Amino acid sequence: MRSDNITYMPAVDQLRGIAALWVVIYHAYHLVSYRLQFGRSFAPDHWPIISNPLMAVVVEGHAAVGLFMVLSGFILTYGAWGRQIEYLGFLRNRLLRIYPLAVFLLAVAVYSMPERFTWGAFWQTLLLGQNLPGAFAGTPYTDMFWAISVEFQFYLIFPMLCLILRQRGWQAFTMLILALLLFRFIAVLFGANPRDLSYLTIVGRLDEFVIGMLLGAWRRDHPDRVVSAWWLPVVTVIWVMEACFRAPSSSPICALRLSYRDL
Repeated sequence: MRSDNITYMPAVDQLRGIAALWVVIYHAYHLVSYRLQFGRSFAPDHWPIISNPLMAVVVEGHAAVGLFMVLSGFILTYGAWGRQIEYLGFLRNRLLRIYPLAVFLLAVAVYSMPERFTWGAFWQTLLLGQNLPGAFAGTPYTDMFWAISVEFQFYLIFPMLCLILRQRGWQAFTMLILALLLFRFIAVLFGANPRDLSYLTIVGRLDEFVIGMLLGAWRRDHPDRVVSAWWLPVVTVIWVMEACFRAPSSSPICALRLSYRDL
């Protein structure tokens, strides 16, 4: 869907397409291979162990979700940079984009699995709290609602983040990213699951959104500037770090991740 606020950018749609295809291949690989090997639905207890680094792109394809988070921050900031954001109108437009389909899928899930229905779980999911304990378990219809919940939480604080970026600059966002890493580190020291915290919550995803905001603001301020070649290794390092934080404990890429519990 094209926006009236910004010039259409084909490269962004191309990245979206790549990320979407990446996620589809990733899920198909895990679901199908797990069913063939173990005869039951996928669970991360038997994560595939591979030696081919090229296959890691498929096995660790969950990193495409991080790309979607970065793109969200980029697109919103690129469209809003230098403009006054009307908060309620902004939230209304965001809801109109994501809510109708979400409500439809929730209704299908409830009617398909009435034995799982409770009013508390229903209202929690309806209010976009799927990434919190107690939400309606409407597999497969609501499995990705956690991502919608995180995305809407981004929307709730985006105008404030945009104001901070305009007034304080990239230095404030650098401190925010470091603070988020520290908070996750402390949370894991006190027993939090590093994968769930980093993968399913805004605490783990906000740094990706913020990186996208920085890129969107930079692009707005330098519309005619060609992206330098040094961005490629920087983005690669960021991608590897994000994958390490979110990889399951049995994943081969997890060998790069510090085990906080052993400190």
